[in-house]
Parts: sequence; structure tokens; C-alpha cells
Amino acid sequence: MYNILIGIFFIIGGVSGSMVVRGTDSSIGLAVLGLALVVWGIFQVSSSGKPARPVRRKTTVSRVSSPAGRPSAPSRKTTLRRPQ
Repeated sequence: MYNILIGIFFIIGGVSGSMVVRGTDSSIGLAVLGLALVVWGIFQVSSSGKPARPVRRKTTVSRVSSPAGRPSAPSRKTTLRRPQ
């Protein structure tokens, strides 16, 4: 976000001729640098708004027998278990 604001400031200063790149006295160079900062800032803002795709896992519900032979509550497993 700050890249966009600083880039706009550089563009206005470079186009008006009141600011220059230090050491080169180039106002057009400052405007180009400002444009690059604005583009980079827009890229950062647009890429941070996209949610990452969630990883989907296939789950199955199976009944597992307890040691006493009574069926227990259903449990979610990520693999398929064969009855014994």
C-alpha cells in the first residue's frame, strides 16, 4: 500500500520537474521509478487478496468394533478399512 502512495508522489514530483533522481538530475527517471513502484504495489495488493486453495482430503465414515465386540461410534478415517 505504501508503495502506491510513494510511487504517486514520485510521479507527481518527476512530471512537475520539482524533484529529480539524486546524482543523475533526471526528473523522467523519477517518474519511471514512481510508475514501477505503483505497479509493484498494485501487484502486491491484488495477490494478497486471493485465498489459497484448500487441500481436499477424501474421508470415509466406518464403524470400528471395540475390543468387547460391541460397535463403537462412527469415526472419520482418511483410508478405507476392510471389515475383518
